[in-house]
Amino acid sequence: MDPHEDAARMAHVHCLADIRADEERAAWEAEPIGPGEIRGMFGVTAETVSRWQRTGALPPPDYTLAMGPVWRRDTILEWALETGREMEEQ
Repeated sequence: MDPHEDAARMAHVHCLADIRADEERAAWEAEPIGPGEIRGMFGVTAETVSRWQRTGALPPPDYTLAMGPVWRRDTILEWALETGREMEEQ
């Protein structure tokens, strides 16, 4: 096989891998999370998350279901960056 064709094929494979990684990251960021996941992300108690909700420290939920408030993961990640909240190692 021509080395140029092989290099082009490998570049295409890497490009497809990058696209798949971007799609997986986008799906992960859009994943719905509730108070329990927020507790885990920040290593805080249920009472802390409840207080954040009551005081308006958390952004408004993206959805409200019968089970309670639900946020997109990216909503909470953006909030963490804006407020300087430190997340637990995942």
